[in-house]
Amino acid sequence: MVKPSRPTSIEDAPIMDHFQYSHLNDELAEVSALFHDLAWAMHDKLKYSAEVTAGLRKLLEAKDCFIRQAAQEQRKRNSGGLTGGLNV
Repeated sequence: MVKPSRPTSIEDAPIMDHFQYSHLNDELAEVSALFHDLAWAMHDKLKYSAEVTAGLRKLLEAKDCFIRQAAQEQRKRNSGGLTGGLNV
């Protein structure tokens, strides 16, 4: 049985791709950039390990939550305060 290969450095870890933000509009990119910068700061500060991977995964989950909230607020502003016909 062949073991799946593990990244040997954080640059090889696919999770880092999820911190990119060039595809987002300016408002969402501003929020996402904070997480991108923190992820790479941890890359520069800490040795690659299972704990770093877990921390990055949790950071990505947090980023996703904040981006969803920022997108919801953006939609609300752009639709005159209505989201799907309901004020939320």
